[in-house]
Amino acid sequence: MYQESIKLFQELDHKRGIARLLEYFACAAAAQLEAERSQRLAGAAAALRHNIGAPLTPAEQAKLEASLRPARQALTSTVGVTAWLEGRALPVEKAIEEALMREAPSSSR
Repeated sequence: MYQESIKLFQELDHKRGIARLLEYFACAAAAQLEAERSQRLAGAAAALRHNIGAPLTPAEQAKLEASLRPARQALTSTVGVTAWLEGRALPVEKAIEEALMREAPSSSR
C-alpha cells in the first residue's frame, strides 16, 4: 500500500506526501535494522521537507526520532552522519527508488 502511495504522490508531484512516506520507509528500515538505508531515507525526507518549507511539528519530530533510534544506535556516528548526508543529497526520484527497493536479506550492518 505504501509503495503504491509513494508512486501516486510522485505522479501528482505531492512533495509533502512523498516526504511523509520517505519517513515511513526510513522507520521501517530502522525497525528491520537496515541502519544505513534508514538514515539515507530519513536524510532525503528531511531535505525534501526543508526544500518545500514543511517542517515536522515538534511532536512528529520526536516520534520520528524515537522510531529512528535503533538505526542510529546501530551505526558509528561517522557512518550515520555519512548516510544521512548521502540521503540529503539524493534527488527525490533516487530517494523514491531506494525506498521501493528491497534490501538483500544477506546484507549485514
